[in-house]
Amino acid sequence: MKNTPLHIGGITLIPSTWGRVTFAEEVRRRCFAEQPAALAVELPASMNRWIQSGIGRLPEITAVCYSDPTKGSDAIRHLTIDPCDAMIEGLRLGREFDLPSFFVDMGETGLRDVHIPLPCDFVADQAGYEAYCRRVWPFLVARIARQKEAGARKRMARALRALQREYGTILWIGSFTAWPGLVRALREPHDESDDMDSGLDLNRLQSRNPRKDSVLVRALPDSLAHCLTEIPYLVYLYECARESEQLNAPGGFAKLEAIRTIYLEAEKEYQHRHKEIVNLTQWRILMQYTRNLMLLTERYRPDLYTIAMAANGCVDGDYGYETYALAASYPYQELNSGLPEVDFGSRETAEGNGPRRIHPHWAPPPSEERQIRFKRRPSHRMQEIWKQFWDPNLSKGICSWPPEDERQEGFMRYIRQRALQIMSEDRTRVEEFTHSFLDGLDVRETMRNWHTGKIYVRETPMPTGQVGPVVLIFRDETIDWNYSWREALYAEHENESDIAFYADPLGEHVVGPGICYTHFNGIMSVYPANQILNPWVDPALSQYEWCADVLLGAAIMYSEYRNVAYVAHTPPTAQMTALARQFERHIIYMPLAMFAKKALKKVRRFHILDGKHVRQFASEFIDDSLS
Repeated sequence: MKNTPLHIGGITLIPSTWGRVTFAEEVRRRCFAEQPAALAVELPASMNRWIQSGIGRLPEITAVCYSDPTKGSDAIRHLTIDPCDAMIEGLRLGREFDLPSFFVDMGETGLRDVHIPLPCDFVADQAGYEAYCRRVWPFLVARIARQKEAGARKRMARALRALQREYGTILWIGSFTAWPGLVRALREPHDESDDMDSGLDLNRLQSRNPRKDSVLVRALPDSLAHCLTEIPYLVYLYECARESEQLNAPGGFAKLEAIRTIYLEAEKEYQHRHKEIVNLTQWRILMQYTRNLMLLTERYRPDLYTIAMAANGCVDGDYGYETYALAASYPYQELNSGLPEVDFGSRETAEGNGPRRIHPHWAPPPSEERQIRFKRRPSHRMQEIWKQFWDPNLSKGICSWPPEDERQEGFMRYIRQRALQIMSEDRTRVEEFTHSFLDGLDVRETMRNWHTGKIYVRETPMPTGQVGPVVLIFRDETIDWNYSWREALYAEHENESDIAFYADPLGEHVVGPGICYTHFNGIMSVYPANQILNPWVDPALSQYEWCADVLLGAAIMYSEYRNVAYVAHTPPTAQMTALARQFERHIIYMPLAMFAKKALKKVRRFHILDGKHVRQFASEFIDDSLS
């Protein structure tokens, strides 16, 4: 028989770090490869009943809470039933394949207040689990200093020998902290007659005396990031792969691919809510920045803070928030199963006569509290309440949010100025230098005639005329598309313009009482305001099949000036060019890419208020910074 730190007689040892999916996968591989007759886990025998009950509720995340006088009279510990933990995975396999499973931690609270820093578990994925254990073994042996651990390890070794005599081959799953001491206890000479008297230990393994101060609780969905070791959504992806039997495929659970999945799923929500995408350049920077942040923390797999920080810094605050919200979510936890609920993020829980401090069962690694600031967003519950009170008939009359009106008017003025500049550049004249540099040196023409020794200058005439309506198209859609809100709003004073637009349906994104936001897909701004007709009901425009053509056609017909600015991804159609000639108008086309993405984003999203009275408190719910 083998006699290594991982194999002693008929006992196979799998040390692990609590909550890390790498070691849960190793347990699955060893169980299927070696097919042990029984399993033993380093969990308190007195909590067998509660832990098995929590495992039966998976994939819902629960925790066993119990009092711990060593931490104070008001302290409790929690042992999370984490699907990604190696011991929990072993117990799940035992239930699924009818393997006898035993809890061999004979103590009540054990010695779990010492965290031993180890290399990132991703190294075990790349180098192999046994190679990883061989590297950390000398380091762990050198750290065994506390003599009072010896008694607990000897009792555990005695229980394992008793199980081996009963079942033959045993698979032990525990912590790296207990591993060296257990190996030493198993290798020490022992008296067989003493082991024969270990029936009491076997009785305790069957948990005939469960702790009376233990209770099974449900973790609140928002606090899962505080009680799970892995990213909550990664735990969800692991559960999905487990249910679909993808873990048995070559390569197992692709952890870095799971991080990429989080980014991709967050982009879908980002595109749905904010009408933006993550371009290729941002993707490249995001992946590189995520890698660099991991290296700074001396890890090879990112944590929740790392991916949220990278998304926030490389794209914008909205994508950062969507990434954080998705990564911190665990869809299986949405339904309430009737168990008592505990918020593990608060560090305290109200129980009995007052609040009690919460400590984890296993010592967590040293950490510091780090914050990422996002703009304030209402909770899902408040949004649902505000949606119920949103007036579907708009009986009080809708209105806009004045700060956004000013931003929109300023951007439209900038487009008109830019259009005049383009008109002037089109009439630029280049001539040979004689006595004046005019508007500057024309470098291109001068270099082209360098062999002649002549210098050329350019003259750009001052823009003449004015630009009337501005049409800004973000996304075109057909007139038959019913999932759209089309309206015309009129100026409230002389500094505002009349606008007509088509946008996402109103009322989908409610952010306050009587306050919601939506996104323009296309907008026409007519300045000065002259109470234009609503183009969506104008019979003269009913022949056009696309919304962009309706707005551009209305701009041509309603304009008091010859020039009309048109900003879109594609140039105007031949039909619109012919209409402009008919009305003696000139369309100045500018690609949408000419303008800054952030400026376009600020203009595209706008808030609608359910009545002017809402303006009195709207600033409390509308964040004007657009992080």
